[in-house]
Amino acid sequence: MTLNRLLPLAGAALLLSATLATAQTPPPPPFMPGAPPANNAILPAPPIPAVRSHTVVKGDSLWKIAKAYYGKGHAWKIIANANPGLKTNDLKVGSSIVIP
Repeated sequence: MTLNRLLPLAGAALLLSATLATAQTPPPPPFMPGAPPANNAILPAPPIPAVRSHTVVKGDSLWKIAKAYYGKGHAWKIIANANPGLKTNDLKVGSSIVIP
């Protein structure tokens, strides 16, 4: 056989071997929580933090509100920082405050 006839055959053999090699590669495992993502994996978007509001009622304090929303009164500073200008000792009944 001449070289001109062998070149197309060599190219076809090379293409066939590359096709077989990719066909034998196992698919990547599905995404599992806690597992590191594959290079081409799409990561879920982080959750958007919920912002709520609370209407102040008689007898409310930042400590009581923090206890109700967060389960601990020590978190009152989070509420105070989210509401600039809020007087911690003088909450107005009927006013609305942000609960981050």
